[in-house]
Amino acid sequence: MKKILFHAMFFYVLSAWFFLFCGMASAQGSSVMPPGSDIGASSPKVSEKSVFNRCAEKIKGLFYSTLEKTRSWRLKSVRQLLFKKVEINPRSPEGLMNSCHALVKENQKERALDACQSVVYAVSVGTVGNMAGYEILGAEASFESYKLLNALGRQEEAGETLLWAVKNAPASWPRLSEARKYLKKYGLK
Repeated sequence: MKKILFHAMFFYVLSAWFFLFCGMASAQGSSVMPPGSDIGASSPKVSEKSVFNRCAEKIKGLFYSTLEKTRSWRLKSVRQLLFKKVEINPRSPEGLMNSCHALVKENQKERALDACQSVVYAVSVGTVGNMAGYEILGAEASFESYKLLNALGRQEEAGETLLWAVKNAPASWPRLSEARKYLKKYGLK
């Protein structure tokens, strides 16, 4: 079961990175113009499909190499591989969330909690923008923080974190109903 959850976490993180890659690829270096546009006529046009295909190939390679390392349970190697391949800043919300999940797997709960709470802070103060993907990442980090605080025996703080996660989570967050069930279980509203 833990193995399945661990792989599911990578699917979630990789899908977020996929959109990050596509956004960076279209913003940097590619000149995708609407049909019939004269602006940038002298620059070579790159179709959105080719940008998408390049992004998909990068993500596919990253996924298979990560999956291979995960199967052998070399977690530190997995974390290093993800940062190296994606060229993500380890202090970015995506990098911190990846660290949080890897540290949870390594049973380093205090360090994982620090990483998760850093994601929540970065998203809540708006240092990464107001994109829905980051709001979902923040909600996921809050929920993970709740579980870590609960495991560390800090129930009061865990309850406050869970309440904050549910109140600030976007409606599109897939685990919102699960978090609400935990709220009801602990008598919080």
